[in-house]
Formats: sequence, C-alpha cells, structure tokens
Amino acid sequence: MAASPADDGFERALALREGPALVLGRAGSGRTELIARRVAALVSAGVAVDQIMVLTQSAANQAHLRERVAELLSGSYEEVSIETWPGFAERMLRDYALEAGLDPFFETASPADRLALLLDHLDDLPLRRHEIRGNPAGLLARLLERIDALKAEGIGPAELRDRARAAERGAPGRADREVALREIEFSELFDRHDATMLQLGVLDEGELILELGRLLTRHSDLSDVVGDRLRRLLVDELE
Repeated sequence: MAASPADDGFERALALREGPALVLGRAGSGRTELIARRVAALVSAGVAVDQIMVLTQSAANQAHLRERVAELLSGSYEEVSIETWPGFAERMLRDYALEAGLDPFFETASPADRLALLLDHLDDLPLRRHEIRGNPAGLLARLLERIDALKAEGIGPAELRDRARAAERGAPGRADREVALREIEFSELFDRHDATMLQLGVLDEGELILELGRLLTRHSDLSDVVGDRLRRLLVDELE
C-alpha cells in the first residue's frame, strides 16, 4: 500500500496489528514517520519494547528514528532496538561468533579506513588497466564504492571474475575485450581487498551482512531464536 501522513493508507498501515505489510512511498512521503508511530502504537497496544526491532539503511536515519520515537514514547524507548543493517549484523556476529567461525573481538573498518589501507599498498595493487590520473585516492574510493555495491547484491570477486572471463572470450572486438580485461583486473583488486581484510581480522560493512547471511544459512535454527525474541520487525528504506 502507498501511504503518507495525510492519507487513508497511512492510517490503515498504522492500525495493522498482525501479518506482513509493504508500504511504498517516495522520499518525503512519511515512511519514516509511519515507522516511528507504529513503534509507539505497538507499545501502547502492550507489545514489550524488547520484542520490537527497527532496521534502517543509514546512521542518519537511525538517529532521526531514535529522536522521533523518543518524542512519542516516554521512558521506555531506549529498549527499542533501532539499528542499521551493518550494526545489526555486527551484533549478531559477535553474539554468535563461534557459530560464524569468527574471532568475537573482530574489528570493523569504515570506508575511510579501507581507503587508507589500499593507499598504503598502492604499488602492490592490480591497477595497470585503470587510469589513476594523478588521483589514486579518488580512483580507489570509486572502486571501493563498487565493491560495496557488488557485495550488496551478493556478488563476490570469484563470480565477477567468471563473468568477466566469459565476456572476454565472447568479446567481438578489441574495445570490448579491453573492457573485459579491465573487469578481470578489478575482480583481482576486489579479491586482494577481501584477502587483506581477512588477514587483518577486519570486516567491512558489506562483509558483515554477507557473513550474517552465511551464518543464518548454516544455522537456520538461529533465525527461529531471533524470531522468537523479536516479534515485531519494522524495516525502513528497504531496497
């Protein structure tokens, strides 16, 4: 259903008590406000605050939701879990580090940390087919953004390399072959990035989410454990 604070769809979504619901709306349509009010409505209806979780994409939206929920609830809002996807993944992986095969004291790396790490190893990176143009930081920042986008789609370096090699074999001309070769080189950089992070015992945000997916796939019983504890899941900015 589509919803904004001024229409009937908003009120119907707010009144829903059981079952899944997908609320569609463009930026500024009131989806975040709906989430905050729904949290307040659930608490007013007697749902324990520690059984409610809100997931959102960005730290900025997380802060906004926390502030808005605080305005709507007095005293108990801090017990409502409002987290970003990477934040939730990190907490789960620390709670179940043994099952995930991770050191429970693993570190996380921000995009800035990862950029600094790659710049420190610039001479060792496979970048012969990429144009640095005197600005290695700019190039590497763009490549890191692409790595993150691929991880968000569940695509790793091996799959990317296989695709690029297939494209190279089927390239109809020199220009297409060069594009495929540059993609192969990028997959090698992707692989080098992940191997370096693994060696250092550091996870980036994309890897946190992928590791959580692997954990829940290997240990499906954990999904039931989380589901029993968190009876109401609200997701903002789902893409």
